[in-house]
Amino acid sequence: MEYVKPQRARLYGAVRLGRIFPLPVVRFLALAGLVAAVAFFGFWLVGADQARSWHAAIIAMVVAYAAFAYAVFFESYLSISSVPEPEEENLAEYLDYPALGVVVAYRGVDLAALLLPMLAVPGVSFVLARMGTTPREFRNALTDYLKSDPGTAAGGEMPTFLRACIEDRRLRSRSLVLSWRDLFFGLATVSPFLKRFLLDARLEPADLRTLLDWQEESERKRNRRRQFWSKYNLMRSRSIGRDWASGYAPHLEKYAIEVNRYVDRNFSPHLYGRVAETEAIERILARDGKNNVILVGEAGVGKMLTVSALAARIALGEVLAALSHKRVLQLETGALTSGLTGDGEIETRLQAVLNDAVRAGNIILLIENIQDLFNDSHAAGTIDATQVLLPYLASSRLQIIGLTTYEGYHESIVTHADLARLFEKVELREPIKENVYAILRDVIPQIEGHDRVWVLYQAVKAAVELSDRYIKNAPFPEKAIDLLQEAAVLASARGEGVVTAAHIEEVVRERTRIPVGEMAGNEKDVLLNLETTLHERVVGQDEAISAIANAMRRARSGISSAKKPIGSFLFFGPTGVGKTETAKALALAYFGSEKRMVRFDMSEYQLPDSLHRLIGHDSEAGALTTAIMDNPFSLLLLDEIEKAHPDILNVFLQVLDDGRLTDALGRTVDFTNTIIIATSNAGAELIRESVARGDGSEGGLQERILEALQTQGVFRPEFLNRFDAIVMFKPLTGDQTNQVARLLLADLNSRLKEKSITVVADEQVLAKLVSVGFDPEFGMRPLRRAVQDRVENLVAHKILAGELKNGDTLTLTPSDIGA
Repeated sequence: MEYVKPQRARLYGAVRLGRIFPLPVVRFLALAGLVAAVAFFGFWLVGADQARSWHAAIIAMVVAYAAFAYAVFFESYLSISSVPEPEEENLAEYLDYPALGVVVAYRGVDLAALLLPMLAVPGVSFVLARMGTTPREFRNALTDYLKSDPGTAAGGEMPTFLRACIEDRRLRSRSLVLSWRDLFFGLATVSPFLKRFLLDARLEPADLRTLLDWQEESERKRNRRRQFWSKYNLMRSRSIGRDWASGYAPHLEKYAIEVNRYVDRNFSPHLYGRVAETEAIERILARDGKNNVILVGEAGVGKMLTVSALAARIALGEVLAALSHKRVLQLETGALTSGLTGDGEIETRLQAVLNDAVRAGNIILLIENIQDLFNDSHAAGTIDATQVLLPYLASSRLQIIGLTTYEGYHESIVTHADLARLFEKVELREPIKENVYAILRDVIPQIEGHDRVWVLYQAVKAAVELSDRYIKNAPFPEKAIDLLQEAAVLASARGEGVVTAAHIEEVVRERTRIPVGEMAGNEKDVLLNLETTLHERVVGQDEAISAIANAMRRARSGISSAKKPIGSFLFFGPTGVGKTETAKALALAYFGSEKRMVRFDMSEYQLPDSLHRLIGHDSEAGALTTAIMDNPFSLLLLDEIEKAHPDILNVFLQVLDDGRLTDALGRTVDFTNTIIIATSNAGAELIRESVARGDGSEGGLQERILEALQTQGVFRPEFLNRFDAIVMFKPLTGDQTNQVARLLLADLNSRLKEKSITVVADEQVLAKLVSVGFDPEFGMRPLRRAVQDRVENLVAHKILAGELKNGDTLTLTPSDIGA
């Protein structure tokens, strides 16, 4: 039977000793003993009571050494605990030294009381600080919680809790030794207090696991730096003769910088999720032939970081033996070509640099944007170094790592058969989100040091999640790093020392012009009253307005799918009843401007080659994909969708379902930040006839119309089922046509506002306009033309004739409208 008895654990004696002689006190004794030994030794040298000084120096040195050995024992030896045997029944044996100390000090019934002694562990303050709180605030909240119900056990008994922690550890690691981090994370799943604390901090247990991993890595780095005697730290110290190891290379030193030099002191060679790519690069470089690498990936995906990490590993001796003596130098092409005008001069200078590298014999030359060296257009400022580089690429005494994008690779490398043969391609894909968190852990100390701020974990999470959803024109990790850097500058400029998720959300709002983050009071009012806002421009059509408003509220509240468009609607009904006007009103209400609407008339895409026009063909970009990439936060209006070629409708099945589309250039176009509205006049005659007969009940009529459209082959069922809502627009009634006329005149007055001219029309004038302009077959479009012909023309004539001046009011009469 399993039990928990800390007093019978093998590390219990060390815990008792650590409580008697705390580690901070011992460190102080070690430092004081060392200082005293140096002082007494100085007294001995100057001849002041030499015998006593010598004895005192020896005693002080012994004390310092004993304290140092004690500290090393607790910091190094006890941190490596042996894995207990599987048949061990005392679960306390699974705890490492700090965790056992926490359990020994545990007092109480509620497992949340474990957090009280855990606050004495140094790493906990790091975790709490990244959450945005302090140990004192956490302790106060915990104490209040424990006092509120001290007699109730929450989270189960200790053996059950430790067994759950062990099983969780078993799933994540080969080692079964539990640290205080395992206990902390385990409490997040069973303790009501810690669950509520995380919820108030806008965090989840999975976030706590990421945060604990961050703390563990920071502690590992700190301990490694403190062990100055380790191979890692000794190898990081630059040797005196390293610069002379490859001989005299004046041209190379002038136009290239050593990557190793910049990574020796301040760079940690972490390659999260890049192990396979890095091993491939090492194997290629270590080969006897065809040992040049072309690293292909989108800008910002981390190509330079990968090579820098390789350079650091070479400096530390952590690579294959064939690369252990290499130097990685980056060719500065800008400096190479500066001050030169002719191709011959550039070639001569480049040859001198390459000859130096060949003579050195241990150079790996890094060339960023290598495609720029193979430009055969002969335009001013371009280089075509193909023939110069080919002999050196074939040499075994020089290796080249070229960095390029997919486009640059296909345009400049693949088209030259000799270049493609001498380079081995390694692709660097965008890292997954889990690895982005790890990459940011390395970057954040630099950001904090530069802007003198403290970055909360909530800001890190917001940077990853929001950049993944809203920033589509850059890859990970660049876009997340950019958000953090910009938010840090924003917080620093305001005198705020802490970067929060709110700073990230503000940066995203400024970049994208769409609402993200917590809703302000006025924004909540707009969403709650969106029907009223849309009805300010759209008359009638209550069902359409209600469906749209509900979809927008779902999207903004975060409960709709993030892998689909914000909303997708099919509007069908007669022409001129407000379908397009509804789309314009929605673009204005949700995105803030009608200019955020991208409109396509699908009657222009009826031919078989129409799909190529939309998504591109060969090397040409498509109209639709380019428009959405340029305007990812927009409303896409597809007018008269029933007239589009069937292949186009098939493509939109994927867009409506997955929110993404791959164009002819291989680019993935994201539609998850768009609202898609397709309009159709199909079935308009059936709608008019049914409404005229008085058979226009909402549900029954729509079902009959849709069934008829499917029977006629206008739309397929799978296409209709992809939309969030299918909305039927009905012909407007007489009262509604008067409201449309009033809106048209209100729009005219808004355009005359700059001239301070007002046009007034009573009910008789409105009725006259409706009688002249309204056509049941064509809807409101003839009414709009009537306003232009009968009212706007009259106003324009009076302004030019001087009969209407600034500040005047024109009162229309039925006679002004005409017959």
